[in-house]
Amino acid sequence: MKIKLFIIISLILCFSSCNKKNNSLVEKTNEVKTEIKQVEAKKTQKNNTEKNKNADSFQSFDNMRSDYKESDSDGYSWRYRTCTYNKNDTVLSKEKLLSTLWSMDDEVNQYYVLCFYTDGVFKAGTYQGGVNYTGTYEVRDGKLFMKLLKHNDIGIDQYLNTSDEEYSGEFHPYSDNVLYSHELVINGYHFFPGNCYKENGETASIHNIPVVVEIKKAIVTDNVKLRSGPGTNYEQLNCHYTINMISEGFPNAKIEKPAPLLKYSDFSIIAHTVKKEKIGNDEDYWYYILYSDGFESVYYAWIYGAWIADFEEILRNEYMEKWWDHAKEKYNLKQDDER
Repeated sequence: MKIKLFIIISLILCFSSCNKKNNSLVEKTNEVKTEIKQVEAKKTQKNNTEKNKNADSFQSFDNMRSDYKESDSDGYSWRYRTCTYNKNDTVLSKEKLLSTLWSMDDEVNQYYVLCFYTDGVFKAGTYQGGVNYTGTYEVRDGKLFMKLLKHNDIGIDQYLNTSDEEYSGEFHPYSDNVLYSHELVINGYHFFPGNCYKENGETASIHNIPVVVEIKKAIVTDNVKLRSGPGTNYEQLNCHYTINMISEGFPNAKIEKPAPLLKYSDFSIIAHTVKKEKIGNDEDYWYYILYSDGFESVYYAWIYGAWIADFEEILRNEYMEKWWDHAKEKYNLKQDDER
């Protein structure tokens, strides 16, 4: 009887001990689960915080705000803008400012651009670099009002107001510019909207010279002198494309100055004079052209139309080969002159 009682008591104590261990294990498991939930909650909160932060910082969320970027190290996405500018709308509004990137007059400075944002901020900077100038803006009664927040470049202060006082910009829906129909005039400097080009046949003025717009690609059929105006009495200009391209391959080459636009060079015609001029046996317009320097810059000049032919895209490579053959022959370029 005593033995049976002992066994029963032992079993009771054993079961009691097991229950305590099980309860302890359950408590620890619950504690771990609670800790995991807390960690996950903190992680979710952190992700939400980052998402909210990024919503104002990265282009993938809202590229119309002034505080977005494509990435933390990106210095170019500030000026990315899908152009939806409507040149038939001749009244300035905030939506009109937002619809495009505003480029400065190429003949003054071909690098500076303006970009406006939905949060009332505008930025100015260059195509090659980042933001040089930041300010706030409003449109009131069809007029632009601007105010400086900060600027980082002493070069831009000649174009935009660097005081903390409000200043204004005038919108002109009937620009006299040869390329653009509309313009913003700020501190006497002109900024032009993308997607607002004049059409062939429209009239314009270039340095008070009346012209007819004619935009197309062309080549020259002979070596042509570049002029600062439409006439042989104007200054002859250096062709930067001729100088740069030959110097790049033949740094010791001797090129006459002012260098001409060499045969087979391509360029863009912008406009021509209203009347033709007779030179020798030829009678043609003077053409206002835009050409690349072979690198990142563009230049304007005038050339006489007797030596112009339409550019054919299918012959692009052939033009370049013929250009080099002609350049080597004209300047007696030898292999020894190469790098």
